[in-house]
Amino acid sequence: MSKFYLSIVAASRNDDHGGRLLERMQAFIDGIIAQSKRHALPVELIIVEWNPPEDRPYLDQVLKVPEEKGDSEVRIIRVSKKLHDALDHSENLPLFQMYAKNIGIRRAKGEYVIATNIDIIFSDELFGYLKKKKLKPGVIYRVDRLDIPPDLPEEEPFEKVLEFCNGKFFRINGRFGTRILDEKTKKFKHAFIQKFLKSFHDFKVRLKIIPKLVKKSNSKNISSWDLWKTLIIHVFKVFRDAYRKIPIRQFLGFKIVIKKVFLKRSKLSYGLIPHSNGCGDFNLISRKGWEALRGYPEWTIFSWHIDSVFLYQAIFSEFKEKNFGHARPIYHIEHGKGSGYTPEGFQALLKRLDDKKIPYLDLPAFKQHITAMKTAKEFSKTLLYNNEDWGMIHEDLEEVFM
Repeated sequence: MSKFYLSIVAASRNDDHGGRLLERMQAFIDGIIAQSKRHALPVELIIVEWNPPEDRPYLDQVLKVPEEKGDSEVRIIRVSKKLHDALDHSENLPLFQMYAKNIGIRRAKGEYVIATNIDIIFSDELFGYLKKKKLKPGVIYRVDRLDIPPDLPEEEPFEKVLEFCNGKFFRINGRFGTRILDEKTKKFKHAFIQKFLKSFHDFKVRLKIIPKLVKKSNSKNISSWDLWKTLIIHVFKVFRDAYRKIPIRQFLGFKIVIKKVFLKRSKLSYGLIPHSNGCGDFNLISRKGWEALRGYPEWTIFSWHIDSVFLYQAIFSEFKEKNFGHARPIYHIEHGKGSGYTPEGFQALLKRLDDKKIPYLDLPAFKQHITAMKTAKEFSKTLLYNNEDWGMIHEDLEEVFM
């Protein structure tokens, strides 16, 4: 039996993705070791180094593990460029994140495994709960993700880092969406509301142009018919653009998905939709649970939505969800806009993917997978996306203990 109750798995490579990558990774490693010591909970930390850049040093050469790490263990599993190049779209996508996480999950020794990312700080409240060893098989655990600025205190006791995280978070990624700190009121507003207010402001600004159009038309002696035609076209465009910008369309589409997918499910077993907001940063499930579901779908595309597919797959496979919410959160170190999902940088992310011709799972395709899982469940089946050799289990991969 393994000495580890908990394994933590993340994936990365030394390519400065998102900016200041090594700094964020170092904070991630330091935080895990500090929390494991504070709470006397030895952990196995696995970092899967995927397709290391040939012109940069390996991660174990540029990252440090605290000398006093107690009984915790840190190891790097390296996936070569040759294995990467054998996959579809490898020329455009240097890291297949979920593929990489599966490699770590498949080789984890812990009884329970957290799949996370390399820019996360675990809260005291969360580690305090994990220390109690009350996790249950058949349950997938989720938390809220609180986003913090990248300028963490350096050369400070870990208590100072936690104080910084508790006092500086500016975005809350919860079950029902994202709330963003308003700099003026110092209160958190839902991103949906912020988008609505901005769209409504733009709508009012464009309506105020109408008197100016009338005045300008009169000065040019335009006929009444041409004036009315111009005004009608302008008003039509204002309402059309407002409809396109106001996120109410997304909300209505979301409600339709909820109704179609979940209305027929037992209210006792499935009360609400899964907490999929930021789920790539924290999915905690037993190692046997990961094995039963065969890990994340190993699709050679950008990781967008793949983590959510796994979460729905678990729920449709009779796993219960336990959501710690804001009570036991994780903190996410902010990265460059467009390098990952943020409400403000979402369009920049999609543009980057489209410009580089990197495939990803869009919303219609995601809905199709949910429908397929629902259909499989109606026949008492679990929809599995990977073969039994998932996680490159038959590959002899290089491992480095730090």
